[in-house]
Amino acid sequence: MPKYNSGGIPVRINARYGLDPDGFIVDLQRPVLNNPDGSQATEESMTVGDRNDFFNIPTIVNGERVGQDQAMLDARLDMMMGNSPNYRTLAEALMSAPDRSSSIGNLRGMDNHPSSRSAKLSTIFRGLF
Repeated sequence: MPKYNSGGIPVRINARYGLDPDGFIVDLQRPVLNNPDGSQATEESMTVGDRNDFFNIPTIVNGERVGQDQAMLDARLDMMMGNSPNYRTLAEALMSAPDRSSSIGNLRGMDNHPSSRSAKLSTIFRGLF
């Protein structure tokens, strides 16, 4: 699992990448979604899991909001390769999602980034693979 020590704070690595508070890589050049309320978002997530592996996967892909089925299809390879934020318990995954979303906005310097949208679509699926 590509996880690095960020010291519990978001860290900018370079112009393209940063680390969320849990040490998972963030793509800082991901396209921005302009919301109807004037805010912007680059990541909203849903939590999926099976037994001892829980993943926070994006539901905004290429600047567009996607449904749960499409999000699962898009994230499947990343989950198998360990490139999605993953946790041992559901509680850890659910608590980390809003922090990751907030850190992305902070790393990108977005003033109108909604910090709590990531927890909006938290759902559990069984039998991911």
